[in-house]
Formats: sequence, structure tokens, C-alpha cells
Amino acid sequence: MNPRQRNRIITDIILANQNFREAKNMLIVLVGYKIEFEFYDFEDPTYDDVQKILNLTSDEILLQIAQDSRLDISVYSLNKNIERQLQIEQIFISHCHDDKEIAESFAQILEIMGAESTNIRATSLEGYESFNQKDSLQENLEFLDEKVMVFFMLSDRFFESPNSMVEMGLAFEKTRKQTFVAIESFDLRLIQKFFMPAIGINLGVEMDYKTLGNILQDNLGIKSDETFPWKPIFNIYLKLIKIQSSRSSKNLIE
Repeated sequence: MNPRQRNRIITDIILANQNFREAKNMLIVLVGYKIEFEFYDFEDPTYDDVQKILNLTSDEILLQIAQDSRLDISVYSLNKNIERQLQIEQIFISHCHDDKEIAESFAQILEIMGAESTNIRATSLEGYESFNQKDSLQENLEFLDEKVMVFFMLSDRFFESPNSMVEMGLAFEKTRKQTFVAIESFDLRLIQKFFMPAIGINLGVEMDYKTLGNILQDNLGIKSDETFPWKPIFNIYLKLIKIQSSRSSKNLIE
């Protein structure tokens, strides 16, 4: 990018984040992009400090941050090879064992919205399984890379599962696109402010299917049909998820 393009993308990144993320939390986000700077040098950071760091960041990482901030990177980049490199090819659904049924219903939702079943992976869902009992969890997750988008199925059970914590750690280390999916009444604000993207979905009957459609379109190129012909089936799965969530919570209490 030329200097003018770089200045524009940095300005847009800051504007896209500063209204809901404090400068200190933005620095935490930048650490995830492996940008080299001494975090503890900033005792009381401001967005001027964020801008100084971004000024020293490579074009490719700036484009990644911009895309993760839901900005249209085509207005900044004339390099089509970089845009192709950023294209997502697979989906990984990270979930705990107790939320297996809910994760399977969510996978079905992704399919009816246009995702190919062959591009959806999970560690324990029949038909999407990527787990080999003979291998360790880390070995089973070796496919994770920058072309995989991760959906974290978040519940209290997820954070109580050691395997889920390993999955989350590896996913943030190896991938660059993650979306938080809140099951039941899990409060997304507890973690959103520390991670990029800030995008989160509350999984329930009132779930914003347009937001999910935009995520699939932005990352996998799946065109969002304005008429939403799949909405009736979508709503059936959401009601099923509500039942499954109640059942999982009951089992946890017992």
C-alpha cells in the first residue's frame, strides 16, 4: 500500500474499534497478531499509542486487522494475491462434550445457510468429525491455520472443560478469524472486549440470522439471500437448540 492507503486503513481501524474497546484492550488484541512491541511500556495507553504501533505494522497484518474489524479491504489493497490469501476455506466448531447436541444443531444451521458440510469440522460431531482417538488433541487440531474460521460455542460448561480450553488456545494461536456464539444466557461482554473480533452471536430463538449470514458472506463468500428462504427451517433449529440448552443445564445441575 502507498502512504495514503496506509494512513486511511489505520484511521479506519481506530474508528472501528475505539467506540467499544479501550486502548489498553486494543493493545491486547494487537498482541494476538504477533506485532512486536513491549506491552508493559504503556502504563496508561491511548489510541495515539495504538496508532504509533499500527504505523510500524506490515501491510499484510494491517489488512488482516481491517478485515477482522469488518472493514472492506478491497478499498485499500490492489494486491489480489493478499486478498486470496485471506480467504477462509473451512469452519471449525469448538464446543465442549456436554454441548455436543447444540453444536450439531448449529452445524445444521450453517449448512442450511449455504456452508458446505465438507468444509465444517468439529472434534466430536458425527459427519463433521476430525478426531482420531489414537492421536492427542493437539495432533487432531493440526489442520487449524489462517484459512480456518472458528465458532466458539460458549457456555459455563465450555470454560469448565480442559479440552475446550486447549482448543481455544490453539485456535487463537493458529487462526485469525473467530466468532463467539453464546449459548443460553452467557454474557458475551465478559470476553468480547479482550478479543478480536468483537462479533458475537447470542444463540437463541431471537438470534440475529442476518448477522450470521453476513459473517458467512464476508468470510466464505456465501451470498446472503435477501428473501431468507431457509428461515422457517432455521427457526426450527433455534427452538431445538433452546430445548437442548435447557437439557444440558439440567444435567449440569444434577
